[in-house]
Amino acid sequence: MSQDNIGQDNIVWRSRENVQRMNDTLQPPRPSLVHRAMYGQSELRAGWRLLLFGRMIAALLYATNFIFGRLFFGKEYL
Repeated sequence: MSQDNIGQDNIVWRSRENVQRMNDTLQPPRPSLVHRAMYGQSELRAGWRLLLFGRMIAALLYATNFIFGRLFFGKEYL
């Protein structure tokens, strides 16, 4: 073996160690408490989806009532 090969093997070995050390230290951040409460494994939890759907329906009903109340009856609804 020549001296050149020994130096190159040493460099390769050390770079592998550095990559392994970097992989050990670079972990993804833990999700926050809010994220864990809102999301399951891959999507929004069912209870939150149902709540959001209900809020959208309530907002649409309120807007419809407000618009039709003003157009047909001339009243302001709160």
